[in-house]
Amino acid sequence: MLFSDKTKKKKCPECNYIAYSPYPIYCPNCKCAFDSSVLVEENEKKEGNFTTSTENSASLFNISIHQSDCSNRKNKISTKKPVFNTLLPPTASEMKKADDLTRNLKINTKKGVIFSNQAYQPNENVGNIAISKSKISDSDHRVRVKAKTKFKADLSQDKIFLGNHGEFMKFMGVITKERQNLFSSNSKYEYFLELGSNLDYIATSILSGELDRMLLAPPKGGAEEICYYLGSPQLLFMIFGNFQDKKAAWLLNQMKVAFHELLQSRDPSILSKIELYKLTQNFEKRVLYMLEEYVKFDDIFSPNTLQSVDDFLRIDYFGLSYQSIGVISSLISSHLEITGLPPIDLDDPEAEENLIELKEALITAKIEAIAANTIANTTLMPHWISVKLGFQRYRFILFSEIKGYYISFLAEGNLELKETKLYGIKRILENLTEKPFIGVLSEFQEKIPSIKSFLQKK
Repeated sequence: MLFSDKTKKKKCPECNYIAYSPYPIYCPNCKCAFDSSVLVEENEKKEGNFTTSTENSASLFNISIHQSDCSNRKNKISTKKPVFNTLLPPTASEMKKADDLTRNLKINTKKGVIFSNQAYQPNENVGNIAISKSKISDSDHRVRVKAKTKFKADLSQDKIFLGNHGEFMKFMGVITKERQNLFSSNSKYEYFLELGSNLDYIATSILSGELDRMLLAPPKGGAEEICYYLGSPQLLFMIFGNFQDKKAAWLLNQMKVAFHELLQSRDPSILSKIELYKLTQNFEKRVLYMLEEYVKFDDIFSPNTLQSVDDFLRIDYFGLSYQSIGVISSLISSHLEITGLPPIDLDDPEAEENLIELKEALITAKIEAIAANTIANTTLMPHWISVKLGFQRYRFILFSEIKGYYISFLAEGNLELKETKLYGIKRILENLTEKPFIGVLSEFQEKIPSIKSFLQKK
């Protein structure tokens, strides 16, 4: 038999069948009962071993076992099936470990909670922790989490607010260099397309760069608004409102990429009305997506503007006008390259002087046209217009008002230095601008040497 003890055996009195411990109650061969006294004696030995092992285990954990339970268990074992001697008495080393364990552990009256003499004891200085049973609705100072609402742009609005930094857009448009309107987000400000086209032609002809920005403000003071431009060989893109410089550059580039993808290298001038309509509708969908993405950049783009790499502001031209009438016009330097000038006779001794006068007259006419055109269309006064020459290199047309007279500069360099130049010029012209202009130029011409000397200083 399995797990039998070969040292203990018993013979059947009838058929001499040899059985090994643990003994069966009946002989497997002849079904005769084995000697009951010997069988009971062997079973009692096994039950005694079990009882001793159980008592030792109970003493190990200080558990009291009722005798009645053991007697019931003994009766069940002796009557139903033999007992296997699986629980052996603990050895001396195990008893020593048990003594150490019972010395450190003691069972509390509360079940499942064990305290140890070596366990961490809380500091007496620590106060009791009071757990509040009040609900959040019982307090007036509870935290409310406001769900974020998704921004949806509406191009029919006169002012579309973009984000939480005071940015907004009033107009977005696309026009060709031949002045064909391709897209306008708001018909109320559609005149910005024609104005931008004029600026692109006039400003770049006297400043030799790409039209970049125009800062506008009400003549009697108010919030400044800015118009950003981005050109391509065929098209001019623009946005008008209040933007951060970096985000405005991102938006213009997205417009340029999206529109050229939809145009697919086709010439806009030969597109049919249906093709132009589909082009406008598809581009408008992309514009709405661009504006939604623009709002997400509130915490990505830094609000800090890029600083100019120049530490100077060079004035190339100075002009003074009164009600669009030119009063003073003077070239300060020879850095301007003006296109569209007629050829001159190099043999003429007065040719150089005539060329300077021609340049002054041409620049004055174009600057006055820009100012008059801008004020007439927008009712806003341009503070400056910039063209881009290269990375962080700009040329500017600067405007400033002094008692009904308007000062204009053509300058290159750091725009932040313009206030020093304007302050000096206003000091020189202070007495002359106290009264309206009545057509007498002599007293103004007398100030030109002083103006040139001041503006030529670095």
